[in-house]
Amino acid sequence: MSLCINPFCPNPKNPDNLLFCPACGSELLLEGRYRVRRQIGEGVFNKTYEVSEQNTAKVLKVLTNNIPEHVEFFTRQALILSKFNHSGIPKVEPEGYFTVFPKNSNFPLHCLVMERIEGIDLETYIKQRGERPIPQKLAIEWLRQLINILQEAYSQEFFYWNIVPSKIAVKPDGNLALIDFRSDFEIANNNHSPSTGSNWRARAQSDFSAVGSTFVFLLTGKNSIELASWRASASHISPLLLDFIDELIQFPAQPSRASAEKILQRLAEIEAALYFPKLETLPAGSEKLPLSCALQNAKAEVAAIISPHPSAVKPAIDLQVDAKAQQGLTPEEWAQKINLCNTIKAHSNIIYSVAISPDGQTIVSGSRDYTIKVWHLVSGKCIHTFKGHLGWVHSVALAPDSQVIVSGSDDNTIKIWSLNSGQLLRTLKGHSDWVKSVALAPDGETIVSGSYDGTIKVWSLNSGQLLRTLNGHCGRINCIAIAPNGQILVSGAEDKTLNIWNLKSGERLRTLKGHSDSIVSIAIATNGKTLVSASYDNTLKVWNLQTGEVTSTLKRHSHWINCVAIASDSRTAISASADKTLKVWNLDTGRCLRSLKGHSNSVFSVAISPDDLTVVSGGYDGTLKVWQIQ
Repeated sequence: MSLCINPFCPNPKNPDNLLFCPACGSELLLEGRYRVRRQIGEGVFNKTYEVSEQNTAKVLKVLTNNIPEHVEFFTRQALILSKFNHSGIPKVEPEGYFTVFPKNSNFPLHCLVMERIEGIDLETYIKQRGERPIPQKLAIEWLRQLINILQEAYSQEFFYWNIVPSKIAVKPDGNLALIDFRSDFEIANNNHSPSTGSNWRARAQSDFSAVGSTFVFLLTGKNSIELASWRASASHISPLLLDFIDELIQFPAQPSRASAEKILQRLAEIEAALYFPKLETLPAGSEKLPLSCALQNAKAEVAAIISPHPSAVKPAIDLQVDAKAQQGLTPEEWAQKINLCNTIKAHSNIIYSVAISPDGQTIVSGSRDYTIKVWHLVSGKCIHTFKGHLGWVHSVALAPDSQVIVSGSDDNTIKIWSLNSGQLLRTLKGHSDWVKSVALAPDGETIVSGSYDGTIKVWSLNSGQLLRTLNGHCGRINCIAIAPNGQILVSGAEDKTLNIWNLKSGERLRTLKGHSDSIVSIAIATNGKTLVSASYDNTLKVWNLQTGEVTSTLKRHSHWINCVAIASDSRTAISASADKTLKVWNLDTGRCLRSLKGHSNSVFSVAISPDDLTVVSGGYDGTLKVWQIQ
């Protein structure tokens, strides 16, 4: 059979021996070389066909519209793909990019012919295995192959954005290849989540995150599983590799050749730890160190794969009561008395942000499962579940009167909710990328949002009006915080800097430099003088907000830090990390007073109640942990 690719052809199916379509008159032997055999795929703006040239099967991709932006991107993609010479990337035919002019059409069709990769896709592969998970050694090898392919792609600044099991082929030699790519205009029109016939989502911001999700499928044999509980279905895999996969999933940053190189290096370290452990020579008669101990030691050496996540911004309230001073507790005594008292199975996915109401009675949590939930702190009962965001909820904040919740999401919007009724009051639109952090000023009238689009926006809570936009960072905004006096705003970004702003005028007052990697969380003490920042360089820095000087650098976490909060005494801070711990700090001395353990994986968010008697933390496993002075 010979197909006509004219989108307006009334009868596109034809015999093999024809050169022109009888139904519409369009050419059937494209460029005098390619005969279209069958359609094998369809996107929002393109169709994919199998074609033959002298009995050799190839793949033809056709852009089905003439929108200038789409044509420009399709042409650029064709040029980039033609430069690759990698066994894991389909090769573009010489002169494989061309246009055809169907009869009675008012625009040309842009075409790209590529190598047809032999083999079966990973979804089919797992089905034919009887849905049995792949073994650990194969997982490591395939991980290495995929990251190598991506590294090659990134050398030309090419991002796949469509890494899902159905788009990865297992070739007859057992090696992997990426068999499709997705246009950025398709991503933009599909809410960053291409439909694939399964529950896997390849997010445009991170090919690596999609690779991690793909390997959850390969290691469990299940194409629909909660990410928070997948490890239970992969008991044959070392915790060291499981942690690595989890860290890949948490990677929403823009990928690059350098980050691919870092991942390959860490993967090599993991493989060495698993199969070539370096055990010290022991004296005669001594027992050899168990392999599990060697793996545990190696685990601490595996560097983090960076993933920016927002801070849970503590409401900036000018508290009059110093709870610990009333109790006579020093930071050291407070650290020793805080203990885990309750675990709430709160969400089906990562909890990115938590906040505690000013009266200390209510917890609000925002999650990767697209929901916001309100909890009674004492009983742990869920009071409300807010649904409305079309993406991950990265940040939540409470108004000083506890009547309003504000949330920020990767659907690029800010939503305002009634805490009591659960009603959505207003949606604020203006950012062009993820909203990573939101904060409410102490006056209860002003909202501030920080976004991946590199801007900070100031809004009126009552009217929803955009008051001003602040520009000053050279990268994505990860976190913001407002000083208790309501006059100072601080922002932290991927450019490794902190900016201090006059909130009322929008003037940038100072830029603070000192971190060696992205700043992901900030907190301002109630004294208005102390600022603490957390970074992917695994450190916290304590700053004098008035002078801009660093007073101390806190180093005890072994992985990146996701969040930091400061108690009302302005002397005690608590940090949440990917090393699965919370750490309590004396900000005056810079000492780590205690490490709190209880989370089974990365801790993403933390908040302290206004009376300092309760700490709430949110984790990768979807649980809230409630810690209290006992």
